[in-house]
Amino acid sequence: MSKDYAIRKRIYYRVLVSVVFGLIGFGINFLDIQLFESPAFKVSILAGLLFPLLIALAWGWRYGLLSALAGGCQAMWWLWRTDGYGLLYAVPVFTLWVVWHGYWADRRRKADRRRWYHSSFSVEIPFRVISELGFYTIFRGLVSLNPPPWNPSITWDYVALDWVNTVAIKHTITAYLLLLVAHILLSIVPVRRFFGLKKLPEERLVGTIYAGALLMGSVLWAVDSVVSYLIFNPQGQSFWNVAILNVSPHDLFMKNMYILISVIAGVFFARLITTRAQAEEALRESEERYRNFVDNATDAFSLSDMAGRFYDVNNAACDNLGYEREELLDMSIADVDVNFPPDKVAEILGNLEFNKSQIVESAHKRKNGTTFPVDIRIRSFGTKGEPFLLSLARDITARKQAEQALRESEEKFRTLVEQLPTITYIAKLDKTSTTLYISPQVEKILGIASDWYIANPNFWLTHIHDQDRERVLAEVNRAHESGQPFISNYRMLSTDGRIVWLRDEAVIIKNDKGFPLHLQGVMLDITERVRAEEEKRQMEVHLRQQQKLESIGTLASGVAHEINNPIMGIMNYAQLIHDRIDPAESRLREFSAGIIEETERVAEIVRNLLTFSRQDKQTHSPARMTDIVNDTLPLIRTIIKRDQITLQVDVPNDLPQVRCRSQQIQQVLMNLLTNARDALNQRYPEYDLDKVVTLTVRPFEKEGQHWLRTTVEDHGAGIPAEIREHIFDPFYTTKDRAISTGLGLSISIGIVQDHHGELTFESEEGQPTRFYLDLPVDNEWEIGTRNGTEMNQEKLEDGPKKR
Repeated sequence: MSKDYAIRKRIYYRVLVSVVFGLIGFGINFLDIQLFESPAFKVSILAGLLFPLLIALAWGWRYGLLSALAGGCQAMWWLWRTDGYGLLYAVPVFTLWVVWHGYWADRRRKADRRRWYHSSFSVEIPFRVISELGFYTIFRGLVSLNPPPWNPSITWDYVALDWVNTVAIKHTITAYLLLLVAHILLSIVPVRRFFGLKKLPEERLVGTIYAGALLMGSVLWAVDSVVSYLIFNPQGQSFWNVAILNVSPHDLFMKNMYILISVIAGVFFARLITTRAQAEEALRESEERYRNFVDNATDAFSLSDMAGRFYDVNNAACDNLGYEREELLDMSIADVDVNFPPDKVAEILGNLEFNKSQIVESAHKRKNGTTFPVDIRIRSFGTKGEPFLLSLARDITARKQAEQALRESEEKFRTLVEQLPTITYIAKLDKTSTTLYISPQVEKILGIASDWYIANPNFWLTHIHDQDRERVLAEVNRAHESGQPFISNYRMLSTDGRIVWLRDEAVIIKNDKGFPLHLQGVMLDITERVRAEEEKRQMEVHLRQQQKLESIGTLASGVAHEINNPIMGIMNYAQLIHDRIDPAESRLREFSAGIIEETERVAEIVRNLLTFSRQDKQTHSPARMTDIVNDTLPLIRTIIKRDQITLQVDVPNDLPQVRCRSQQIQQVLMNLLTNARDALNQRYPEYDLDKVVTLTVRPFEKEGQHWLRTTVEDHGAGIPAEIREHIFDPFYTTKDRAISTGLGLSISIGIVQDHHGELTFESEEGQPTRFYLDLPVDNEWEIGTRNGTEMNQEKLEDGPKKR
């Protein structure tokens, strides 16, 4: 039989019984059981209401409503001929009364524990008060509308107040009598079986009490009848007439009260017994649940006194320790716990905080002598003034083994990771990639201990180079959002101020369900590789520069030679003219001398052009910086003076000589002074007190070697940060291409490097700019002569010394 079929069958059965009980109640209600009658009114008891009430109390309000509508509460409609419109209020009230008690019966069945105000006798009070107020108001108003239109012979249209008072009392007494009878009936075993209700605690004893109560009421009836027959019987009636057949209304009321009081007393005692039985049943169920819970728990449970003697243990404790329950109950904590020696148990347990849980890790000893690790949750508490100890011990052997395996795995991981020449890390998937683990190599590469790095989660973000930070964060966010690997090269500042290039590669680790957990990656120090690549790039740039300069040199050499021959011819013809002019013609001789002077200047320009092109291989010799400066200044002094620039020169005469190609160093100075002039003209188009160029020469030592530093300083606008690293690049210039080709500084640094010197600068926007021309006094060049001409030889055994 399926469950659905059983449910349908039960519903059909309840519907049928509800309808039948309603019809039975309908029939019984026509038995006119009168309590009072007057010429205008009579008061009757509707005993048939008991049947829909039984249905509602047994099965709930829905079946009670069905039974009431089937007839149990509808018989009063026949009183329409006497009560008229009053029945429009009276009949629905009886139906609602059945539904009201059915609703509270459902509440009592669903409640976890019954409260006094759930009782049917208690919930009757509010309903009775409200319904009787309706009789005093609504019912009387409806009756006043009589007679009905179809029976004009009825002429009364008023309900006396004493009649309503009588009805209200009758309703209250009837309601509680019906509830009492229904309560008694539903406590009888056959009746409960008929309705399919669960068995009540001590239900046989309850039935006996009810039977005894009825017997007691009958005995009291008989005793009263005997007394009336023997003492109060002046008419000499027979015993049966006095007892049953000819009982006055007063005596009948008293005899019924004997039975009623006996029944009420029986209900009271039955309720006490039932309540006690229910409490005992609840206690048994609670103990059974407790025992089932304790015995089926996976952790070992024990209850002991403060001396450690066991009062109770569960199955898990027996299984874990290998003892029978009876054996353990004869033992104590000291017998099974290796960390609780017998002479210390009382002291250890006595130090526990009362009524607070504590967790300790210990080891238990089995019956066979083996031990196993446990986590013990201990709580001390008191009951009836006596302290007890509740312990839950969990076998953590598997956890210990897992922890050991994890430690070994972590040790292998650390051994592998910490031997790699890279920084290995694990980070959160947040905006700043907060570090969870980082290998010790971070201290060698970045100068920070790994634990300090983890304790300062902002270290990584704040130490990324300013020019790389925004780009790197964007790449990290893209990797997090897309789930793709993170790969980036960037610079970081170490704790000692070094710039370290790192290649950072990381992947997002996910669980078996694809949920992202964290970021795991490595950072490789690529500083040397970047430096090598930069050196390679600079060499390639320098090589391209040299190739360009060679091409320019070839062109310049050709142009210089082509110009040199006509210039020599012009100079010779000018000299012939000058020699043939009469000295008296001073004006003409002055003109010819000017031609000769200007052609010599052109010849000098040609020689300089050959120097620029590196085709004119100058000789070198010891030279004084004073002479080099003095030979350079006449070439630019006129232009500087015209631009209203003040030139300040400070070159001591006692400086040591340097080995150099004087004309090339002169060319470098010329370029630096020209750049300073352009910077001042850009900032100060007109005259200004700060329109000054300063040229100084000072000796200094570096690494035990003597050097000379020539400083050219201007008060111009300074060099912008974005172009500083490009100023020595060939053909790079910020000036108009019609004015500058961008070769000046690139040629100058080449000349200085050929002399094993250094050309550097200091500049900030809005501040003076200083160029430093540093030349070693001894650049390890050897001076020799061949055919009366100086020649420059590098030391073959050592090669040119790099600076």
